[in-house]
Amino acid sequence: MSIYEAKTNFSKYVELALQGDEVIVTNRGIDVVELTPLGAKLQTGFGVLSGVFEGFDWDKADSEFASSYNQDKLT
Repeated sequence: MSIYEAKTNFSKYVELALQGDEVIVTNRGIDVVELTPLGAKLQTGFGVLSGVFEGFDWDKADSEFASSYNQDKLT
């Protein structure tokens, strides 16, 4: 939506953003701003993938990775 449209119906678009809709404001056809709820910021840093790899067999992955290399050339 254009800046004019956003200004005219700002509360409507804030409500849509709070409901999870993607709300992007344009200026002369170019995306310039995205409205997102404050709690929707992406988590970054230590622990960001916590729980994502539950049940993953790291020992098996390590052995498969190691076996993919020619061990004679590593020494």
